[in-house]
Amino acid sequence: MPPAFSQSGEIALDLNALETTGSGCRTTFVGENRLGTELEKIAFEIVLFNQDGLVMRMLGLDFGAMAEGRTKVAQFTLPDTQCDSIGRVLINDIQACDGPVDQAVCLQSLVTESRSGITFGL
Repeated sequence: MPPAFSQSGEIALDLNALETTGSGCRTTFVGENRLGTELEKIAFEIVLFNQDGLVMRMLGLDFGAMAEGRTKVAQFTLPDTQCDSIGRVLINDIQACDGPVDQAVCLQSLVTESRSGITFGL
């Protein structure tokens, strides 16, 4: 099966890695904009679930600009969060999608995958 990043008309987002640090859990995401247009800013509302399926927290992750056809790596540290306590990561909504497309198009175009061992998706 080809990777999600090979498709056009999509925003591909991979939860690539989780790493425990002294200040919390550092997440690494790899994204690629295949919409055919540059995004000046894209931000997601993320929900973290624990191993029992209970909501741990909700937060916004701002990826900034995403050039069309380019891969972007973004890291976010989740303070006071242990990586091994996370059972699932959900993209709850698009907080911002600035460019010639609107938030609904960004959400409908989003494809996810996880190489981290944690369930990640919409």
